[in-house]
Amino acid sequence: MCGHVLILKLESHLHLEAHLRGWARTHTVNAEGIDLFQAAMETGDFSLVQCLEKYRRTNELVASAMALDAIKVNQLLMHKSGGPLHLTPNSLLRYIH
Repeated sequence: MCGHVLILKLESHLHLEAHLRGWARTHTVNAEGIDLFQAAMETGDFSLVQCLEKYRRTNELVASAMALDAIKVNQLLMHKSGGPLHLTPNSLLRYIH
């Protein structure tokens, strides 16, 4: 989270995008309860918000799959496919290996 806050304070679109390309989480909250998206909005730099939105679904999908959170993976993929995929932690392990 510290890296996200520093990048947002610098208001650097290129630094944020480089960080997000490393599959960094986009749904994070700091000690004051401000989430990353809200912090980006407060900078007034819409390109930061667009950058977060560009990587949001993929990065959250990767983090959920690596945590074997089948429910979250199903939720993220269902929106895209239009229907449930019925993934389980065991089926996620097969895709990862």
